[in-house]
Amino acid sequence: MKSVKRSTDNKFGVIFAEFDYQFYKAVLYFYDRKYAEASKNFKRAIDILDQQMNSPNPPLDEQFYYDYKKLSFSNRSFNYFEAVYNMAISEIMFGNPLKAYKALNNLLDALPDGDIKTDLSSFVALLQKETRDPFAGRGNNRNDVEEAEFVPFPV
Repeated sequence: MKSVKRSTDNKFGVIFAEFDYQFYKAVLYFYDRKYAEASKNFKRAIDILDQQMNSPNPPLDEQFYYDYKKLSFSNRSFNYFEAVYNMAISEIMFGNPLKAYKALNNLLDALPDGDIKTDLSSFVALLQKETRDPFAGRGNNRNDVEEAEFVPFPV
């Protein structure tokens, strides 16, 4: 990653668009177990495409942006749903299940009905249980760790 970062001159569009570069850089960070960096780069990819879509003269055709916000896996390097999901998984791996829960819960509203939404709803429900305070309902003694039941997130 360091050699790629050093050799780049911030020119995009020859092989990859900048949003693709950020997305695939995030994938590399994820595989390198640098989950915070992965999450930041997934977010950058999303932000770049959002800025382009909202600009007066978007660099890509309207159909590209339309498909990006649809649950389409054809002829695109990634779509909005994949990017947010991957960002959330990076947050879970980094130890931020609450941040992941919020992102995925918002994603549910944008998903069309179907198997993917049903499966993601189940995953979000499990994640919600994971983000609850383990000391809730056990009094105010947060120092009594033996009373709290710790359940790690299932991998």
